[in-house]
Amino acid sequence: MPDEAVIRQYLLGETSDEEAQALERAYFAKEEALDEVGAVEADLLEDYLAGRLPGTSRARFETHYLRIPEHRQRLAMARALRAEARTTTHRSRKVLYFFPLAAAAILVLAVLAVVWALRLPGEAHLPQASVLTLQVPLVAVRGEGETPTAHLGAGAGVQFLDLRLEQGTAAPPYTLLLRTVEGQEVWRGEAVAEPTFRIPAAGLAAGDYVAELTSGSDQSVQRYALRVLRP
Repeated sequence: MPDEAVIRQYLLGETSDEEAQALERAYFAKEEALDEVGAVEADLLEDYLAGRLPGTSRARFETHYLRIPEHRQRLAMARALRAEARTTTHRSRKVLYFFPLAAAAILVLAVLAVVWALRLPGEAHLPQASVLTLQVPLVAVRGEGETPTAHLGAGAGVQFLDLRLEQGTAAPPYTLLLRTVEGQEVWRGEAVAEPTFRIPAAGLAAGDYVAELTSGSDQSVQRYALRVLRP
C-alpha cells in the first residue's frame, strides 16, 4: 500500500506518471488504499488551512491541486466546516474530534467520484442538494438601495447559496472573494463563463458581506453588498 508521503506527493502532482498510475490502480484493488488517500487528502487540506504547509508545498497545492474545480470545492467545504466549528464553541471538542473522520469520509467518496469521472464519458450525476439563489446587483457604494438578503434560517436543509452577480462591465473569467464587512475572508472561488458562484451555506454566519469580483485580463474589481439572515 502506498505510504502517506507518496500519496501527498501524488496529490501535489510531484509523482511520476508511473507512480501516479500505480496509485490510481490501488484505488480499485484495495478498499483500504482508497481510505488512506482520503485521510491523507483531509490532512493536506487541514495543513493548508492552518498554514502548516512549507513554501514549496503550498505553492504546489495552489497551482496544481486547486486547478481542479472539485478540489476547490473540497477546500471550500473544509473551510466552511472549520468556520462552523469556531462558531459553535459549546460543541467545539466534539467537532474537533469528529472533523478529521467526517472530512476523510467525504473526501474518500469525492476521490472515487473524480477517478470514475476521469474514465467515464458524459456528465457526472451529482446528488441533489437544497440550493438558495440570490441575485445581487452591482452597487457603486455599499448601502446604496436595499441590500440583497439571503434568508438561510427557514431551510435547515439549505446546503448551498448560489450567488449570481450582475455582470456590469466585467468580462470572464471571474474570481470572487467573499469577506465580512470587517475584512475577514470567508470564501474564494472562480467561474469561467458567468459570474455565478455556489457557496457552502454552512460557512455563512448571519451578517453583512462584501463580494469582490475580479475579472478579465485587466483584473478589474467590482464590489457587491449582500446580507445573510439566520434565526
